[in-house]
Amino acid sequence: MLLWAEDHKEVPDLLPFVINRRDSTVTGFDLDKLKGVDDSLKTTGFFSKEFIDNYNEIVRVLYRKMKDREIAPFPTGEVPPFGFDTDTDPWCDCQDVPYDNPNAYGLVDVHIIELNGESGKLYWTWGSLPKNVSADWKTVAYKFNVKKEDGKWKISYLQGFEIKKA
Repeated sequence: MLLWAEDHKEVPDLLPFVINRRDSTVTGFDLDKLKGVDDSLKTTGFFSKEFIDNYNEIVRVLYRKMKDREIAPFPTGEVPPFGFDTDTDPWCDCQDVPYDNPNAYGLVDVHIIELNGESGKLYWTWGSLPKNVSADWKTVAYKFNVKKEDGKWKISYLQGFEIKKA
C-alpha cells in the first residue's frame, strides 16, 4: 500500500474540493466525486469496506462543517484548517522519509500488536535505518488495523484517517 501511495499514479484525490474560480478558495466538497474515490480505493484490493466507509464519513463530516460554516473557506494550496490530510502524506502520516535510496516505503518493518484469524492491530516502523540516521526516525511508529474480507487481509484503519465529529 505504501509503494502504491508513493507512486501517485493511481492514487485518488482524497478531498474532492469545490473551488470558487473567482478567488480560488475552497468552499466545500463535491460529494458526487466520492463514488470515484471509493472505486479507486476498492480497485487496489488494499482497503476493507470499513476503511472506505470511514473515509466517506470523514468527507461527509467535513462537508457538513463547511456547509454549516464551522470551517471557513480557505485558499487552495494552503493547509486545510482541519485535522485530516493536512500537511502530511495521509498514507504514511509523514512529511518525509529517513532515506531516499533504496525506497524507504518498501523497507518498513511491520510489528504485530494482536492478530487472530479475522482481524489484527499492527504498526510499522522505518526499516533498514542507516547508522547515522537521526534518532527521531527510530521512534516513528504508524498504527494500522487489518481485517479479513473475502479471504484476503485488507486495511480497515490507518493512523490519521479520523476526524472529530463534534
